[in-house]
Amino acid sequence: MCVPSSEPTIEAIRRIAPAAVHGGSAVIDVRSVAGHPNVWKVALGNGSFLVAKHHVFAPLARGKPHDLLAVEQLAHARLSGAPVPRLYAADTHHDLVLFEWCGDQTLDDVCQEGAAAASDRLVVDGFSRIQSIFRTQVDDFAPRTFPGCHPGDLRRSWRRTTRSLGEALPRLAGRLSRAANRKRFTAMSDTLTELLHFLEQAAPLPGPTDYHARNIVINPATQSIRFIEFSKIGWDWPERRLTQYTTSHGAGRPDGGTYSVLTPALAARYTALASEYRAEPPAEVAAMLDGHHFVFHLLAAQSLLDALPDPRHPLLDRWRNPDARLEQLRRILSMPLCGDPRTTALRSCFES
Repeated sequence: MCVPSSEPTIEAIRRIAPAAVHGGSAVIDVRSVAGHPNVWKVALGNGSFLVAKHHVFAPLARGKPHDLLAVEQLAHARLSGAPVPRLYAADTHHDLVLFEWCGDQTLDDVCQEGAAAASDRLVVDGFSRIQSIFRTQVDDFAPRTFPGCHPGDLRRSWRRTTRSLGEALPRLAGRLSRAANRKRFTAMSDTLTELLHFLEQAAPLPGPTDYHARNIVINPATQSIRFIEFSKIGWDWPERRLTQYTTSHGAGRPDGGTYSVLTPALAARYTALASEYRAEPPAEVAAMLDGHHFVFHLLAAQSLLDALPDPRHPLLDRWRNPDARLEQLRRILSMPLCGDPRTTALRSCFES
């Protein structure tokens, strides 16, 4: 759904778009995409569409190794053949980038509407292809790392984000599981500490830093997917990226819930694909995906429970239906993706 946008930007788009596409025709309509104030859907007279994005913060990075427009162009050039939109033009004067239009829905949308199954395998395959390219061309991407997104930054952030989980585990499991056994949950804190250390020590890889289900565009008519947003490159664990790409929160939706696309079968498929470019053996890749999947949803549950005492907490405005959402998180937390004993033991704390 689109609404009219600002006139100055529309004028710039109208000038740039016709020349950006081979054989393109005049622009007949420019509308901002609802919920994205700096993104516009552009209709051309030949019946085709483009998407125009204004990089508001591009001037702050211009001329630096992490220049947003330069990084976006490099990523799309290197990712040719992967499921990403075609980049038609980048205009540094207006800080605009023009891409092919790939669809009106995201993975988050279709998950919330219960129609994501047809695209699930495409997401895993597409992500693996993209991550493989970043791995094989690490020498080109590493110098473009955005400030604060280097491996050392990643590990410091990880320790800061997860440091309270060991103490919080008994409270979280006791609140979410109807079969509460506080002594058993307390003993599991050591297992969680071991898992967190295992995940932290794994080798990160360069890749996108903005990874969530709304950055995967789906066209149900053609059964195609496209990953978007490659202007910021950073180091992270691929398994954490995949976990967050495949989790739908339906933020802001009145009927929103939390859903995970990943299943044991898809986890096994990712493990097979990732083993081709990851240095770790398949069993460790599977354990890392299972671990990141568990920790991410445990952190989500912790955030939601912490927000509940304050009805005005901003998270409760984004994540509606908290009671139903907590039960959804419990089910996700209880579902093993592989046979790793650490994660399997931790997930047993959340069985009904």
